[in-house]
Amino acid sequence: MKDFVKMCAAIGGMKDYVQGGGGNASCKHDANKMAIKASGFTIGEITEDSGYADVDYIKICEYHTGVKENELAEREKNSTPFTMSCVFPDKNGNKLRPSVETGFHSFMKKYVMHTHPVYANAITCASGGAELAKKILGDADFIWIPYINPGFSLTLVIKAAMDAYEEKTGIFPKIIFLENHGLITTSDDAEECLALHFEVNEKIKAYLGAEDFVKSISLSEKDDAYICEDAFVSDFVSTFGVEEIEKSILYPDQLVYLNAAMKDGKIAFSDSSITINAPKKEALAIVETFAAFCYVVKAIKKADLTIQVMDNEATGFINNWESEKYRKSVASQK
Repeated sequence: MKDFVKMCAAIGGMKDYVQGGGGNASCKHDANKMAIKASGFTIGEITEDSGYADVDYIKICEYHTGVKENELAEREKNSTPFTMSCVFPDKNGNKLRPSVETGFHSFMKKYVMHTHPVYANAITCASGGAELAKKILGDADFIWIPYINPGFSLTLVIKAAMDAYEEKTGIFPKIIFLENHGLITTSDDAEECLALHFEVNEKIKAYLGAEDFVKSISLSEKDDAYICEDAFVSDFVSTFGVEEIEKSILYPDQLVYLNAAMKDGKIAFSDSSITINAPKKEALAIVETFAAFCYVVKAIKKADLTIQVMDNEATGFINNWESEKYRKSVASQK
């Protein structure tokens, strides 16, 4: 667990990789136990005593194995309560709700890191991203997963793709790109898991000739609201306009944090600032998500690529997904 916590601490504060409560991480330990980020927590909040739920990963893996066509709807419907039934109580007898993406963690290596890096997402949110990944990574063993709604369906697709790759090549793929979503790396060694994450992103950044991410994101408090006047705000508004946010839906967390806040009237833009009427932690998640969105849009256009957006069916699923509403409610209460 010490290596797991160290891995999470190393990446949890890097806003070019982790914005708000996005992404998740896990570590298998003690026979059938897997520690995985709890819903509503951030990767950076994981310690040896908090921020994660222990689950029986063997039972969860079995739940997602050999699923027949006529079982799909019922299994998906029951996946959240089933996962909760696999949670071990913590030392206080409480059961935290594990990440909705616990399923795909269950059949990977000992350590798993899943983030929404601005560099990887510059190609996962671009047309032809899979072909670009091949050019950039060369002979590296990776798989590319076309966009699938998070949760049960995504878990089944990832498992099938990983099994097929291993059967074909004899190699377990440790790098997984999720289209319009993010990046996963996995290894039995925590240092390798983290190093792979950084290596993939640095290669993409170098290939695209992308700029550095913003060095810091600042918020000032005024009249129960929070204001960000960092340069990236005015730069984006003057270059693209606020309407770009609603026009280009890149990935789920944009909908959950940024677009939802706009819809709820929590955000006000000016030419040089963004004002957020929300508790500080929620305001930080919103502005971090906005900064990441700005970066990805600029990187894609600078590289002469075409933005690939989520379709209406996918955005509708996220906007009405109970699991995301739960994650936001927990995060806003902390």
